[in-house]
Amino acid sequence: MAPAHAFAVKGSEGPGRSPIYREPRIGDGALQVTADPTCLTIYDLFERAVRRAPNVPYMGHRPKDPHTGALADHYVWQTYGEVQQRVHNIGSGLFYLWENHTPQVYATGTTQIPLGLYSANRPEWTMVEFAGFTQRMFSVPLYDTLGPNAVEYIVNFSEVYILACSVDRIPTLLKIADRLPTLKVIVCLDSLDETPGVVAMPGVVVDSKRLLKDWAEKQGIHLVDLATVEKLGIEHPQVHHPPQPDDLSSISYTSGSTGTSKGVMLTHKNLNSAAWAGARSAVSKVDGRDPNPGELTMISYLPLAHIYEHTLENVMLIFNASIGFYSGTLDCLMEDIALLRPSFFPAVPRVLTKLYTSVAAATIEAPGLRGVISRRAVSAKMANLRAGHPPTHALWDNLLFNKVRAALGGQVRIIFSGGAPLSSHIKQFIAVAFCCDVFEGYGQTETTAMGTLTCVPNSIDGDVGAPTLVTELRLEDVPEMDYFASDKEGPRGEICIRGPDVFIGYYKDPEQTREALDEDGWLHSGDIGQILPSGDLKIIDRKKNIFKLAQGEYIAPEKIENVYVENKLVQQAFVYGDSLQPSLVGVMVPDEGIFVPWAKAVLSTAGEKSNLTIELLTKHPKVLQAFLQELTQTGAQRGLHGFEQIKALHVETNPFTIENGLLTPSMKPKRHFLRKQYQTVLDDLYATLGRPVGTA
Repeated sequence: MAPAHAFAVKGSEGPGRSPIYREPRIGDGALQVTADPTCLTIYDLFERAVRRAPNVPYMGHRPKDPHTGALADHYVWQTYGEVQQRVHNIGSGLFYLWENHTPQVYATGTTQIPLGLYSANRPEWTMVEFAGFTQRMFSVPLYDTLGPNAVEYIVNFSEVYILACSVDRIPTLLKIADRLPTLKVIVCLDSLDETPGVVAMPGVVVDSKRLLKDWAEKQGIHLVDLATVEKLGIEHPQVHHPPQPDDLSSISYTSGSTGTSKGVMLTHKNLNSAAWAGARSAVSKVDGRDPNPGELTMISYLPLAHIYEHTLENVMLIFNASIGFYSGTLDCLMEDIALLRPSFFPAVPRVLTKLYTSVAAATIEAPGLRGVISRRAVSAKMANLRAGHPPTHALWDNLLFNKVRAALGGQVRIIFSGGAPLSSHIKQFIAVAFCCDVFEGYGQTETTAMGTLTCVPNSIDGDVGAPTLVTELRLEDVPEMDYFASDKEGPRGEICIRGPDVFIGYYKDPEQTREALDEDGWLHSGDIGQILPSGDLKIIDRKKNIFKLAQGEYIAPEKIENVYVENKLVQQAFVYGDSLQPSLVGVMVPDEGIFVPWAKAVLSTAGEKSNLTIELLTKHPKVLQAFLQELTQTGAQRGLHGFEQIKALHVETNPFTIENGLLTPSMKPKRHFLRKQYQTVLDDLYATLGRPVGTA
């Protein structure tokens, strides 16, 4: 029998709670904070990487022509040593700006300065953050998709005085500058000298640099570009004031899916320990060794303002990996990947589900001989995978899967999934289709993205792994949902996590801090888990965002939505239940390329006119009935109970997006706003079921 992936500390169980589970290498000893005793902060981590391999390429990007906007067909790289010099110069320049353009008194060693970051992923984002660390600054990341109201809230709440952003975000800031009393300096990450002119009126082009600087000056803000900051740093060099482990590294704001964003205070110890956890608990397991400097290349496209991407890039520092930044828009992502050819691909379940859908349609669901061969190939590789063999196969890879791998550049060795649970069959399919190891993790912003990591790649039990070297967990009873640590099928309950990666509290919010962190340092996650016989954790439900139907059944809508989007017809799903009603209804956004031909086939089979637009197809009763049957079948196959299945649906042709306010910047549904947007539709759906419509 294989050894358990988690160690249960004897005598640590108690009334209403399970034993404490730990990584077996830790046992009942002290949790690890670092594998290098000289490396206790992110500042230390960066300096260590420079010492180890100063000439290894670190940050890469595709240059853009400043006049035409055309992207180069190659990546340009800066080495670890080159980045270090820029970081030093930028840090000195930031300190000079702070001293000369803010009213605050800076006392070295006692005060930390909030430093705002507001742009898409790019090398300068990380350089400015690391530069701030040299002068005891901490970062306040803002998602580049945030609108004026959210920016105003975060900047004011965090009292940001210096903010670095891309040139396209400057107008947003200047328009609300009179409502940002603390903001005194804006650092443009783009060269203002190379910024194209702005059309003021037909036939008249105004110099952007002068226009923006004049506008900023009128608003009482000093505007400079990054090149100027570096020049100031060269002219006014400063000694470093490195942070201490317990100093703030960042205030990371949660996505705000259920209301106002909370500022999660993360220390250097939090981020440093999380980075070492990711390195030792997952990446080092590939081939059973640490990658050599420069061996791994990562594509950076998930938002750097989100702690998941932030932590993974810190993991890359440990191995002196190369990080290629995407070009700033998802439209260019596949082209970026083809040019970069990454070996490390971070993802979220939404991305991997869409990859699965597109690859499955072209292989195992393809008609004729191609489908037959693909199904045989996948079956053979799946059998090997379940037997504990690598996700490669000499015959089938050469015949079929090397072509599939090319979609991600052809060199991917590791795919890492986080942010939400990933279906085990999708995980295994991705592994065999792309011939690589797929790891999965579980964590929250409050745990610096680290909580558990799969101990072996491509796990088949639907688990999210076991505690890392820096975490311990236990489960607590949730009697209102019938989950108990004493359950015969294995301990079940709310996941509680403790360790050096757990945050120190919510900024300026002691009440919510007390709700999340108990007096013994345990974070109460709000997620429901189960400990499997292997010792791994499986996410089975959600304590937050649950509601009760009229007959008393508790519903976790996110779990149901994750099941429905596995159906190839569905692009996005929103499941809703009224507590005065006995059943669920839903809003589905279809994948137009798959849905339209399917719907036309449904109508043709029924002898109905099928040459209809998508708008008419989504309203046709026979199409809706067939769509509902498809979803019900998918739900049944994935183990949903009858009361968890929707009984009526509305098909929406406009996707939920960040821009229309229905998704958070981390691509999670904003349930409150979705309900408001579709309340009339939801009421009508309940009316079609022939029951009284309840209040929202």
